[in-house]
Amino acid sequence: MRDINGSLDALARCEHDQGPGPQKLSEDLDRYEKIIEESRPELIIETGTRNGESARWFSLIGNCRVITIDVNPVEVAELRPAMVLAITGDSVSPRVIGRVTELARGLRTMVSLDSDHSAAHVAQEIGLYAPLVTPGCYLVIEDGIFHYADHELRSAHMPEMVGDPLIAIMGSVLPHSRRWQRNRLVEDMHEVTHHPAGWWLRVER
Repeated sequence: MRDINGSLDALARCEHDQGPGPQKLSEDLDRYEKIIEESRPELIIETGTRNGESARWFSLIGNCRVITIDVNPVEVAELRPAMVLAITGDSVSPRVIGRVTELARGLRTMVSLDSDHSAAHVAQEIGLYAPLVTPGCYLVIEDGIFHYADHELRSAHMPEMVGDPLIAIMGSVLPHSRRWQRNRLVEDMHEVTHHPAGWWLRVER
């Protein structure tokens, strides 16, 4: 990430939450579109559904199935029911991860982690969901930008967050394993991002 201050300014202005569609920066949507086009997953697993717009967008851009997971129920009929399966529950619970693992079996799979951003929870998600990513596909860990945010900005967006996703990333196996490659070319597509060090390509089994 080349512009931390610009990325923080975008967060403070809530640029990710303006207008219809996914609650993500347009620059990060460009990154998603690029990696989806390049890796062509058959399934995208998303933790953190919110309003469901990201799941809908993933299914349209990727023309693929999407599993979206959230502790709050989502009305599937308003998503894209033929392509999107909404699962209600904690993304790290044995029930949820067991079901998702079974549904992903045999499918070329990408994962996007965007639920509870506390470091401990993200670390659990990385441990559970990284093995589901198919070689040649991506694991994306969102919102590491909070690592650089001051107390006021963090409190305005995620008052209950303890630690942050970037702490979880750097403490995980990702930076140290030959199975994973941080895609800095994707990160450098734009000056700003909310997901620094969040774009990881699975390169080996």
